[in-house]
Amino acid sequence: MRFKSLNEKGQATILIGMMMTTFLLFFAFVINVGMLVHAKINLQNAADMAAYAGASVQARQLTQISFLNYEMRRHWKRFLYRYYVLGNLAEQPYPRNSGGSGFYEFRATSNSPPYKVPVVCLAFNSGSNACQLQDMPNPITNSLKIMEKANLVNGTLMGQMENIQQLIKGGCDATSKLNQQIILLWLFNFDHDLKSSQGGAAVASTYQAIKQVASGLGLLPRLAMTRQRIKILNDFVNLAPQVIHKSEAQNWVNDPNKVPNYERALQAYLSAFRTLGSHSYNNTESIVLTELLPSSGTEGNLLKLNDIVLDEFDVYSLQLQSQSNSNARQNCIAEPFPFKITKVTVGVEKDPAVLTYYAVKLEAKAKIIFSPWGDLKLTAYSAARPFGSRIGPPGLTQKDFLKQGAFSPIHCGASADCAKKIPNIPMLATETTDQGWLQEAPLFAFFQAMAGNNTAMSNVGSIDLNTIQNGEHSAAAANPWESAKYNIPMDLEDESIPYFEKFFDPDGYAAFWAPVVPPGVTDLGEVAKQFEPVVDNLKNQLGTATGVAAVDLATFKDTIKKQLTEYLQDLKAGQGENGETLHVARISSPVWRMPENGGTFAPGAKFSVADKLPAPDLVLHPIKHKDKIRTSWNGVKDKDFAAQGRVGYSVKYVSFNSISQTSVDGKATPTNTNLGGDPEVRKLQH
Repeated sequence: MRFKSLNEKGQATILIGMMMTTFLLFFAFVINVGMLVHAKINLQNAADMAAYAGASVQARQLTQISFLNYEMRRHWKRFLYRYYVLGNLAEQPYPRNSGGSGFYEFRATSNSPPYKVPVVCLAFNSGSNACQLQDMPNPITNSLKIMEKANLVNGTLMGQMENIQQLIKGGCDATSKLNQQIILLWLFNFDHDLKSSQGGAAVASTYQAIKQVASGLGLLPRLAMTRQRIKILNDFVNLAPQVIHKSEAQNWVNDPNKVPNYERALQAYLSAFRTLGSHSYNNTESIVLTELLPSSGTEGNLLKLNDIVLDEFDVYSLQLQSQSNSNARQNCIAEPFPFKITKVTVGVEKDPAVLTYYAVKLEAKAKIIFSPWGDLKLTAYSAARPFGSRIGPPGLTQKDFLKQGAFSPIHCGASADCAKKIPNIPMLATETTDQGWLQEAPLFAFFQAMAGNNTAMSNVGSIDLNTIQNGEHSAAAANPWESAKYNIPMDLEDESIPYFEKFFDPDGYAAFWAPVVPPGVTDLGEVAKQFEPVVDNLKNQLGTATGVAAVDLATFKDTIKKQLTEYLQDLKAGQGENGETLHVARISSPVWRMPENGGTFAPGAKFSVADKLPAPDLVLHPIKHKDKIRTSWNGVKDKDFAAQGRVGYSVKYVSFNSISQTSVDGKATPTNTNLGGDPEVRKLQH
């Protein structure tokens, strides 16, 4: 190419330079746009991963809360088994050989007046059954003096075992105190393995009988401990919304006491951080995750649980009043003595106006090679929420746990402090608490589950701990009334069930993180204060007791407090009931059955859904009624998944707009959808 002048050559050079510059700029533009689009897609993926991870933590916590809530109901059922079956099987007409379709009136003998309420009276040998005697000679006056000096408390009673033989041979007051002791242990005992002294060899068999029938935590400690675990999990769900940087996340990871508290935020941030990687983003403090969640003060507002509280109810032990007859002989006159229990929390229900969900804003600086402005700050939003399950049925009241009505004046006379309500629950789908355990059918069924072929059994001395646990486990099994109301944990011996559905180990227990106290709290004295209401409840039903039923209230409360401190030490050492610890809950399977060959529900036992069903009309066969138990996430479009069913919460992505419009109970929209003043969030919500 020849140029006519230098000027033309210069112009050509400039033109070529401009063309090259344009080409380079276009090339850089294409590269930048490509990198920017890639970075934006990557950021949105990371935000989606963060939202899903955070909602997954919420889903797991909600599922565990639902398991513990159902466990509180099972605590109630275990107490009903003790109160109705163990406490009354010494009565002569107790339905041991068949279960009729009518009601059982609870009476000492077929000819004696009916109590019409369960009355705890235990016979420890077949030769001396005071529970069936309305007029029993009482020649052993010395035993009365001994028992008057013995405080009616677990530790002291067990320390006086040398006197128990006299107690079971006769004596009105002594027998009354033993009955009273058993019911109080069933209600208040914190000494779960009854570590107290067994006394001399001569009373070893009697001590073992008492230990077997009264071992384990009492009803109120069990309920209080489980409710406290639910509270801590609720606090985890309601972690205040966080703004997380890399350094803060690293600090949480390095502190084992903070990981559980900040698990939701930590899982979300790390999911986003590791999804972004270091190739497209400046992997420093520029990656910031902001949780877009409602808050109330210093806490999140994502889950509100309302307690189901029983204001008051009665339980009865048989009191044998010492009176003189016309022959000047001391006789025992049997009379049920009521203890009024007040303010007992038996479960929780989720407030339907408070929606549990998880929304995030993710910010990061993308590396753009040819960007004249350096790294570019990008933002992405995402939201997800748990769905498909329940914590418990809504609308439960006292009538769902108590039989109410005006009972016979002999039980609640003018001098007795009575609530005129007794513990009871329905079991069949169409039942009410006017039926339930008051009928002969469940009394026979759960007694048979305990006794097996030994249906003549009438005294505690012929029952061992394994048989008692068999009956208790069956009584606490899932029943038809609870189906589709509670989230019932369930495993099946079925290869079609996905691995993540396996909750229970081969020993029949599921263990999961559910602390009694927040991580990092080591002062057990402060922990004990959480359970003071259990101890304070004592004054409500014992403070007014008189005569044989009189209790040294101060001594009793001191003993319970001491047992509470010792049990917290056991939890700290990993030696709580069923192997529980301060931070780990362990629940037994509510659908596995006891082996027919006499195996026990204990570590090492092998269970199968084909095992004996002691009461097929009162409990749900886990395979036959799978669709009634596995009712979570059963509305999916895939018919195979829908037919299989699920247990617990799953997770789904949701739009910001749907959060504010979601109906949480089929009737109303949630009240906790204010996500702050971010204009982009307001735009996404509308």
